[in-house]
Amino acid sequence: MFLTYKKVDEEHLYMGNSSISKVLVVRKVILKITSRKLLTLKNILHVTNIKKNLVSDSLLIKKDFKIVFESDKFILSKSGIFVGENVF
Repeated sequence: MFLTYKKVDEEHLYMGNSSISKVLVVRKVILKITSRKLLTLKNILHVTNIKKNLVSDSLLIKKDFKIVFESDKFILSKSGIFVGENVF
């Protein structure tokens, strides 16, 4: 899943519950989406205190992706082209 990585020194992530976690590395990740397309994410932070993979919808939107939430899933597209979906 990880294409590249770079160790970082003294970088921290400030989380919503007022805790602080150390960032170990910054990576490039390639995701295989349900549509069988590949989505490259850059500047991905590896934070050992977070046990889930998280993607920022606001950052995707800044990169011209469109996210539509429907009942139990979300649909991701870019420039009108279907990228993938995820069921909750």
